[in-house]
Amino acid sequence: MNVEKNINPPSVLIVDDNVKNLQVLGGFLQKEGMLVEFALDGMSALNWLEKKKFDLILLDIMMPGIDGYFDQFGGPETKKFMRKRFMELLYKNYQLPLPMQKEALSETHIQWKGNIEQTDDIVVMGIRF
Repeated sequence: MNVEKNINPPSVLIVDDNVKNLQVLGGFLQKEGMLVEFALDGMSALNWLEKKKFDLILLDIMMPGIDGYFDQFGGPETKKFMRKRFMELLYKNYQLPLPMQKEALSETHIQWKGNIEQTDDIVVMGIRF
């Protein structure tokens, strides 16, 4: 995909707490001519987003300190939603059109938390290839 020198190269933010993942993916994207920035945690990523607009953000779904959907308390026993339940929800809905997947995630979250205040900010991004 080598980006032409006279065109602004795409900017990418990679957010992952695994340094090896950052090195491998970042090296690949840089070789392809992209401008790559790195963040090791969710707060660092948010700081980057205050300073710069990126063309693409690649985000680890398990980010220490910012777990969003997983950490929401609710349900009949006021427990956390947790990763396993989230992955089951994704698997149950992955064949639906993206707008319907979004609705399923949103409705599940609202039902789960009930009257409990939202625990964390939540971003779920779907990309279909």
